[in-house]
Amino acid sequence: MNRLFRVFVPAGALALFVCEAILIVFSFLLATFAIMPEDPGVFLLDYGGWIRVSIVTLIIVGSMYFQELYAKIFVKSRVALLQQLCIVMGTAFLAEAFVTYANPDLRMPVRVMVLGSAVCLAGILAWRIVYTTHVLRLVGAERLLFVGAAPPVPQIARSIEDQPLLGLSVIGYIDDPTHAAEAPGRLLGGTHSLMELAAATKPDRIVVGLADRRERMPVGDLVALRFAGFQIEEAWSTYENVFGRVWSPGLRPTHFLVSGEAGLYATNPMLPRLVNLLAGAIGGLICLPLAFFVAATLRLLGRGPIMARQLCIGRGQRIFTRYRFWRPADLENPSGARARFACWVHRKSLDAIPEFWNVLREDMALVGPRPDAVEGAAVLNEQIPYYRQRYRLEPGMTGWAQIRTRAPQTVDEFARALEHDLYYLRCRSLSLDIHILITAVRRWLFRVL
Repeated sequence: MNRLFRVFVPAGALALFVCEAILIVFSFLLATFAIMPEDPGVFLLDYGGWIRVSIVTLIIVGSMYFQELYAKIFVKSRVALLQQLCIVMGTAFLAEAFVTYANPDLRMPVRVMVLGSAVCLAGILAWRIVYTTHVLRLVGAERLLFVGAAPPVPQIARSIEDQPLLGLSVIGYIDDPTHAAEAPGRLLGGTHSLMELAAATKPDRIVVGLADRRERMPVGDLVALRFAGFQIEEAWSTYENVFGRVWSPGLRPTHFLVSGEAGLYATNPMLPRLVNLLAGAIGGLICLPLAFFVAATLRLLGRGPIMARQLCIGRGQRIFTRYRFWRPADLENPSGARARFACWVHRKSLDAIPEFWNVLREDMALVGPRPDAVEGAAVLNEQIPYYRQRYRLEPGMTGWAQIRTRAPQTVDEFARALEHDLYYLRCRSLSLDIHILITAVRRWLFRVL
């Protein structure tokens, strides 16, 4: 399975990303040779042309990511796709202007920029249409063979069937008919024939999901297949890769003894603390003008509190005060100009700016589980198994659960958010934090703008 930033990336989206990056580079190289037919090599090699082309490529790819063109790759409307690509190219021109202002030596020649952007826009538009209608079918899917059909195997199989973009396919499953649950495909045979069926089907990955492993786990055959070069993993691990959360019904205490992957955060405990302090200081300074604007407007519009304070539970179940801008109790029907402005601030997520102060005080982190209010935490700890595990980290301004689920209101929604938090706890790393922050900033910009 393809992983980027410790996150499972569908093969189709990854292949599209690589192809379009090459297409963008080719478009600007073509424009360079068309505009400068006598000395394109001198421009590219001696005057930093390759660096300029690389910068423009990064800008365009980043803008396409912010437009969610890699999250939704299927073309439903060619007009809508053209509009999005025009926004991408406009953003590229604006970003190129900032780059030129910062360092004139990195300026892309105007004629090359115009022609390259036009070729790039037409090329990506045509390529997207061809890719989603024809090429995507040719991208080889990773073939999975299930040993056992107990939960969460049926959920995995249904998700793979419903989302062809995942780049996965189910060969079938191996289990005894008396133990088979909801079939995630065709039954190929019993566990006693695992070696023969694996040799015949040649799966890319064997996923073990037996309900009752006592006297049924073909340990010897699985070890032999592992040494024969087959990839073997537990069903809960496949579930985490496909859904981006842990499978809570199958959680065991031993699950927390094995971290997702070793990384800088695991070997350098001080690193996340330093990253939070530095990034929190920079983010706070950037948002300081907005904070002054919100505070001053709330004061001018009437009397009342500017800040809201809430007692929350932090790392190690330590109680701290969470700071946010004031908002009215009734967000649906605000009364008065001050309340309406506070609701607007809330909708734009500007009320969270004071949380940078919590980050600097080390009560919170930039990335982590959603902060829990003291008054409701006791009920959640009693009703949801392993809920206290989320207190092993500082609560975050944003987090894995926050970018993938809405704010929970019911116990079931809190349990689903916990599954995402525990996944983050297992796979926490600097690269995953960067992915979460980029996604959160992108969504915030869309709300604000």
